[in-house]
Amino acid sequence: MAAWAAFAACLIAVFMQMLDVTVVNTALPAITRDLKAPDTAQLLVVTAYSAAFACALIVSARIGGRFGRAPVFRAAMTGFVLLSAGCGIAATPVELVASRIGQGVAAAAVSAQTIAIVTAVFPRHQRARAFGIYAAVAGLAGLLGPLLGGAIVAVDAFGLGWRAIFLMNVPLGAAAIAVAARHLRAGGSGDGEPLDLPGAALSVAGTALLVGAVTFGGAHGWSRGSLTVALAGVLTLVAFAAYERKVESRGGVPLLRRALFADRGFAVGSVLLLGFSALFAAFLFTVSVVAQTGLGFSALRTGTLMMPFAAGAAMAALTSSALVARAGARVLTLGLTLFALSVADLAASLDPASGEIDLHRLGGPILLAGAGMGWFVAPLPAVMLAGVGDLATGSASGTVPTVQQIGTAAGPAILGTLLLRKVSGTATPAAYLSSMVDVLWLTAGAAGLLAALTLAVPNPAAPTGTAETAGSASARPRETRRHG
Repeated sequence: MAAWAAFAACLIAVFMQMLDVTVVNTALPAITRDLKAPDTAQLLVVTAYSAAFACALIVSARIGGRFGRAPVFRAAMTGFVLLSAGCGIAATPVELVASRIGQGVAAAAVSAQTIAIVTAVFPRHQRARAFGIYAAVAGLAGLLGPLLGGAIVAVDAFGLGWRAIFLMNVPLGAAAIAVAARHLRAGGSGDGEPLDLPGAALSVAGTALLVGAVTFGGAHGWSRGSLTVALAGVLTLVAFAAYERKVESRGGVPLLRRALFADRGFAVGSVLLLGFSALFAAFLFTVSVVAQTGLGFSALRTGTLMMPFAAGAAMAALTSSALVARAGARVLTLGLTLFALSVADLAASLDPASGEIDLHRLGGPILLAGAGMGWFVAPLPAVMLAGVGDLATGSASGTVPTVQQIGTAAGPAILGTLLLRKVSGTATPAAYLSSMVDVLWLTAGAAGLLAALTLAVPNPAAPTGTAETAGSASARPRETRRHG
């Protein structure tokens, strides 16, 4: 029972973190009017949080290993609450953007402890269920963000307007801190090993360059400069990986362990996570732009359009552990195949010439696409970690969400560019829908390729009728010493 109580603090935290990624989008017009923010500041209000989040994850995972998962979780959660309050009382665009950057760093420090905490507090046979619940809460929060943001601004409770989207984190965060203080004890003391500062600098610099380049390139068009910065980011991350290999070979404690990507399940899973994160982010971006800009939907109506997706994802995530017990890692194949077929059905259902969409006809495919996502995303962490030793679990806790964040930034930048190129200027609803159909077919095809790639994930036979994860039946011998 204590494990589930500690896990509750993680669930509250991830709900807040994922909500803050998307909730601000529908409040941007109100923020712009109130703070008289220029266009550049509007972009930074959205991207500063995500970029800071991505850059701080790997380093934050190692900090948790050094000082203890539970203390770092509580300290970072406290910081997130205070910085959320700072966003809520910001009087200028600069104050808001600065608080958003701080929010992102604090959110990364919380998120980077989660995989290690789940691994520490739950026995192996319960981890798939825990990860499924975690994925359901995270996905639901991200999808509820635009809907909740629009509703909060419209209701204008206590005259707070857009400020309430940040201030609501204060009581939620206080609850998470209280639960964590009482029940979370995992990794309380840490390993005491020194931090790898050169590796931290390379990690942050490489991620910042890459995420910044793809974000800017997606928003303003790809130029030679943005491509150069993206290449510099990739090369810096390659240098980071080489440096970490040297640190580990000398007996030091690296930020990134070789054992992670030496394991086929983790390596292939990382490619799958990167690819699907890009497709999912591009899918949401496409639906939002076409619905609101092309068809004139309100933010609230756009959020309602995606509610079947949220329902399907939540239901599938909650049932994923039972499927994993019977089919092992092949649940990933099922999830991605269903997602690909459902997105293809969406593309085939749209009639661009009509200039409108049939919401009733699209409800079914959207629901099934959400279910496909749930059956893929929820079991993926447990499948990726099935063959990873305890020594590398702390490193995985930062690496997995970093890969996800890079994919999330890249998806809209790549597929979003294809969408916007066709609808530049004064495009008609028909042009928007035509461009959406093209993106959906590309998304479906890419998801189909990822579904085929899932067959490369090791799939030890999982005993029927148990709640074991894909790798639990024949997991490799693990080291007992824990490091970040």
